[in-house]
Amino acid sequence: MRQPLAVQRNVASGGGSTIPGVRSLSEFTPSGAQGSYQVATILFKNGSARLGARDRQIIRQVIAQHKQVGGTIRVVGHASHRTKLTDLVSHKIANLRVSTSRAEVVAKELVRLGARPSNLYIGAASDSEPRYLEHMPSGEAGNRRADIYIDF
Repeated sequence: MRQPLAVQRNVASGGGSTIPGVRSLSEFTPSGAQGSYQVATILFKNGSARLGARDRQIIRQVIAQHKQVGGTIRVVGHASHRTKLTDLVSHKIANLRVSTSRAEVVAKELVRLGARPSNLYIGAASDSEPRYLEHMPSGEAGNRRADIYIDF
């Protein structure tokens, strides 16, 4: 399965995660992995980076899978194209911030549930990698997400 490895944005200003030991996607080198697959997607409400009970259950399943196969975990935060802001710069900043927050909240939960920070890479794609067309609300909702990959 081909993975979106082109995401090379730093998660926080300063080049990395706010979680000690977690690395930025810009440090990820896919050539070191023998295999890679998307293990989960966490969907978010508009403008939100909050996890619900179902999201936490999904992340527990990711931890269980990771314990079986080992390797590293990549988390990529995404945003839909829509914002309430009208100027392009404010729009881009808002989407980068929310996609960063989504990746961070998932990574924090992974660490809380037992993932070693040194096994995590996180980054934010903003609205640059939509999975769905956004002419319908369901497409927009599907683009407000954090994708979780296991690389081994």
